[in-house]
Amino acid sequence: MTQHRFRAAILDMDGVLVDSEPVHGRAWECVLTALGAPCEPGWFLPWIGVPDDALADRLVASGAVPLAKSELLTRKRETYNARVLEEMRAFPGVEDALRELNGTPCAVATSSGRDSARLALGLAGLLPYFAAMVCWEDVARHKPAPDPYVRAAQLLGVPPRDCAAVEDSPAGIASAKAAGCVALAVKTSYPHERLVAADYVFETPRDALDWLRPRLAAATGPTETPRPENA
Repeated sequence: MTQHRFRAAILDMDGVLVDSEPVHGRAWECVLTALGAPCEPGWFLPWIGVPDDALADRLVASGAVPLAKSELLTRKRETYNARVLEEMRAFPGVEDALRELNGTPCAVATSSGRDSARLALGLAGLLPYFAAMVCWEDVARHKPAPDPYVRAAQLLGVPPRDCAAVEDSPAGIASAKAAGCVALAVKTSYPHERLVAADYVFETPRDALDWLRPRLAAATGPTETPRPENA
């Protein structure tokens, strides 16, 4: 494959920056169990990388829960926010790797809401490394549509073709590729065979960021950590 040089990096949050997918799954299971809805082992796996809004639509439409969608989402988000205070952590080496990008423009493109994203990244100590953040509220169409990555690239002032995207799910990979980014996948949530649509696949987020660092055109030397914009 052609050797790439990038001007910016756009990263998913859940499953890439923070080990939060299990927290999301446990929060959903807590809510559904309290409502008497069954949760079979592994039921949450297909929903990794898919917005809560879509999962709530499915649950309400199926009749699995006796709540309106808005109330279901409120209960899930409250449960998640309570659990995340004790359970949130960055993936090993991620903060060091972000620091070593030496001021390269970076953005977050997440399917989480802004409040949840700021909470998770703040608890993990990662919020200062991002100049822009695109969350659920910021786009009309969500992953696997290209809108989150297109918007993130716009906020960074870099064409999508010059951006590397780091993702952990098929929906996220599809979104990044549709936007025109080069997609790097990490095997934190799905096995390799579910990630083959990506341009490159890595074991861990740290591995992906280490591969990316020397390929970033902006990585010329230490700079001051950027102040978050639109965050």
